[in-house]
Amino acid sequence: MNVTQFKISNDLQFVDGALALHNKVFDEGRQTLFNSKEEWLRRISDGGYFVVCTSSTQVVGYAVCDVVENGDLKIWLVGVEPDCRKQGIWTRLYENIVRHAKNEGRTHVLLNTRPSKFPAMYSFLQSRNAEIYKTEPSEEGEKFFAKIPL
Repeated sequence: MNVTQFKISNDLQFVDGALALHNKVFDEGRQTLFNSKEEWLRRISDGGYFVVCTSSTQVVGYAVCDVVENGDLKIWLVGVEPDCRKQGIWTRLYENIVRHAKNEGRTHVLLNTRPSKFPAMYSFLQSRNAEIYKTEPSEEGEKFFAKIPL
């Protein structure tokens, strides 16, 4: 698929498609907080943000954001269709999130990742001069909490 075929949307009609992609990307076969439609909609409706990248037939990338106590926008979940990676989809989603955050008067976007599990996301954070403000051990590898200035 050519990246020019992708469209960015904030339309909640794509939530079900994004949830299906989430379950595929993260191999979520059971109900969790992270694949609960009710939880996604709650976070989005409580000042959060939803953005998808679609091809003509399907959701190929998504991000769900919420607002944390200090008012920063936190990217809570993100996923890209494995067959469509390395085509700029995440970058387009991120740029859309940043535009939204700036329009809302926010000064940072927050994102958490585990470098051992998601090395590409960790590299992305480094390329954006993200400040790692906290780390936390976990069974899946150390979790990094990053703040990206806008």
